[in-house]
Parts: sequence; structure tokens; C-alpha cells
Amino acid sequence: EFEEVYGNYYGTLKSEINRILSKNKTPLLVLNVKGAITLKKLFNDDCISIFLNTSNRDILKDRLLKRNVDSNLSSRLEKAEFEISLKEEFDYEVVNDDFFQSFEKIKNIIENDLYSELRSKTLIVNMLGGPGTGKSSMASGVFSKLKWLGVEAEIVYEYAKELVWSGHFN
Repeated sequence: EFEEVYGNYYGTLKSEINRILSKNKTPLLVLNVKGAITLKKLFNDDCISIFLNTSNRDILKDRLLKRNVDSNLSSRLEKAEFEISLKEEFDYEVVNDDFFQSFEKIKNIIENDLYSELRSKTLIVNMLGGPGTGKSSMASGVFSKLKWLGVEAEIVYEYAKELVWSGHFN
């Protein structure tokens, strides 16, 4: 899958997901919403998606401003509104206004809802959300939690598509 995001193309290689699955590891993906929908279609029930959100637009706007995205702020906020409208497409929603509280919620999802399933088969765990929702930070914590539970995992980030096309990744 790939998508143009703010003038750049990003995507995730299906071969990378299959490589991790072939090693009986859990791919932990960090995707945008469009990529996550594509992934759900490809892998159906083997893909668990956790949608990260903020409780209001002001929190999201503040995070984006701290990331120095002034030039794209309005387009990023519009994109976030669109992506939030699709949140019902996913398995779980976690409001990430406070990292530690949100991480506790995700740990509970993993321990209470997913752990027995992760022990019996290999699942794809997908962290997704709009810009500024904390996908990458949360994925790092989830990766550590999976390892602590004895679940072998690898994090897969979206690649800049130009690197894929130019042969840097295959």
C-alpha cells in the first residue's frame, strides 16, 4: 500500500509483513488510516488495529505546532478530521491525551483481549491515527510490552516510497 502525504509518498511493503510472519513474529505496524484500511482488507481477522485519537482538536493542534508543521497545519488538521471520521473501521480506539494513561489502556487491551490470541497464532498489530496522535511513541511501548510477554515482534514503519522505488528497500 502507499499514499501521498503532504507531497511525499509513503508505503508499507507486503513482502516485509510476510517476511516477519514467516518467522512466526508479530508485525507491529505504524500506519496512517488509509494504509490501515488497506492492511485490514489484506489480512482480515489476522490484523488487530488500535486507533489513536485525541479528545479534542486543540490538543492535536498544540502537538502539531510543537512539531513545527505551521506551513501544513490546516491541511494536517483537515486530514485528521477525515481520519477521525473513519475510526469505526478499527478494532479499538484509545484517546491519547496522556501518554502513560493511554499506554495503560493499550497494555490492558494486549493483556486482556489479545494475549491468548497472540500466543496461539501470529497477528498483525497496527497502531494508527492521524498526525500528532502519538503512533510512533506508543508503538515503541507496545513493542516492549509484547517482548515482556514473550511475544516475538518487529516494528514496521512506513517507508518513503522514493526509497523503495530507487532500490534502497525491496
